[in-house]
Amino acid sequence: MPANLDVLLAYGDALAADIQGDELPAALVGAMRQVIAIDADQPDALWYLGIDAAHRGDSHAARKFWLRLSHGLPEKSQERAAVQARLDALH
Repeated sequence: MPANLDVLLAYGDALAADIQGDELPAALVGAMRQVIAIDADQPDALWYLGIDAAHRGDSHAARKFWLRLSHGLPEKSQERAAVQARLDALH
């Protein structure tokens, strides 16, 4: 069900359960790319695709994903602070 957002997100959650570090399973990255194709502002997909881009050394793409994510989060939230910390760490 590649066009079902709820199924893709549930699949992504299952794949993300065992993540250690910033190297993401290819299946998770693929699922999040499908999610972004359906909903360009979906927070989980923006987060994981930013992590994947940063891990691959693509700071420009990581920044793009995380800035979009950051703008959708409340200003004083812990989530936004976590995203900002990732942005600050980019080279």
